[in-house]
Amino acid sequence: MNIHVPAQIDDDDYLALPQDAFEKWVKAFLTEIISSNWGYDGKIGEYGDMGLTPDLHSRIAMQIKDLARET
Repeated sequence: MNIHVPAQIDDDDYLALPQDAFEKWVKAFLTEIISSNWGYDGKIGEYGDMGLTPDLHSRIAMQIKDLARET
């Protein structure tokens, strides 16, 4: 799955990008394990600053947790 992410984006728009596709993929394949790997380089003030806040990581984790419970 390829998703274009703009150079500058806020947390809400970033979260919305893969959400539908990711949920459909997890449900379609009856996924048993969900893992996520992300870095801090897109965070505000880092060398890859995309405009994302430190809170984004916990929001992503909560979305994954909720999806895991649902499936």
